[in-house]
Amino acid sequence: MPIIGLSQNMLTDRIATVGRAAYGRLNPRELSARAAVSVPMTPLLPLIVAGGAMLYHQGNEATKPNGGDKNAWWHMLVEAGLSSWVLKYTTGIYPLFGLGLAAYRSGQKHTAHEKIQAMVNTAVGMLMGWAGVHLFESFAEAGRANDDHIIHNALLGQGKNESRFKEWMDIHLEKLAQSDEKAKSLKDSLVELRKVLTEKKALYSKTGQYKGRPDLEVVEPLSEKLLNLKSQVTERVAEIGNHLFTGIDREHKSIVNAALGKIEESQSSFSRLNRAMNPIYGYIIVGLMLGAPVARWISSKIGDRRPELKSWHPPNNLFAQDHRIITNSTYGFASSHGPGHGASHYMSGAPTISWPGVIGDKQGH
Repeated sequence: MPIIGLSQNMLTDRIATVGRAAYGRLNPRELSARAAVSVPMTPLLPLIVAGGAMLYHQGNEATKPNGGDKNAWWHMLVEAGLSSWVLKYTTGIYPLFGLGLAAYRSGQKHTAHEKIQAMVNTAVGMLMGWAGVHLFESFAEAGRANDDHIIHNALLGQGKNESRFKEWMDIHLEKLAQSDEKAKSLKDSLVELRKVLTEKKALYSKTGQYKGRPDLEVVEPLSEKLLNLKSQVTERVAEIGNHLFTGIDREHKSIVNAALGKIEESQSSFSRLNRAMNPIYGYIIVGLMLGAPVARWISSKIGDRRPELKSWHPPNNLFAQDHRIITNSTYGFASSHGPGHGASHYMSGAPTISWPGVIGDKQGH
């Protein structure tokens, strides 16, 4: 959600397009043979960069004479997580959250220049963080779409390596399924997965695979079904094991492993968590890491133009030091005409109210 409450606008769409295009350029869109141990680097890039930035910041804090803030990395993560949550699930709250944070941080500073610097840092960080959240959310979205594209092509046999996987499905797995119930269940799940991916692709074809998406209520049921089918495939592959590759050469086995591995990776708990965290990584990378030099440059320009701000100390307290309201309730009643007569009055005067810190109050200083 953008800062000003419009859920769809040109700026947000442009940022999302950049994120999707970046993923498309960094990651191949075809099936390739894989090594025995292989770690996909592109989906991990936001985690690597954001994690490195937090470690660098924490190390920088450790060099300070008093040891610095030992939980600096945690404070960054909390701010990024809270900001991305507010952007995703609320409307109009993000700028109010920013104003409150800027006021709190400026209140911790002493000189006028330091207070302005704190407000500039918060404003720049949250503005650029907003862009980072949308950018990296679309990066993760493109990752999911890219995985589904590769899996769908493999199930259809569209491509050199993809056709070899389809051949394995139609010949080797089909033969195995005739005598093995688990192999039959795997084959049925792969066929159903192909069918659901075809339905999803038809929905996206109306807006473009990397240029938009259908309404959430339309896509969400299909996405849940895809996750369940991918989980079923992964479970069956683990149960059958190397029996799936009996009688096929090493290169063919590597290609089949690549396709089945892509299905497993796309629905694994780590992949889903990593992609769900992408907006938080985006806030850290764009808002906090890239926003810092921009904020410093703006603050330095203000300091150059108004050097007197560096020595001016505004009042630290906007309110009285102690603004409790104290009621003096020590009073009693007595009859004005002695016992048994009607009207009564205060023995020691009416109750008084004092406000410590206010001029004229003897309790205030």
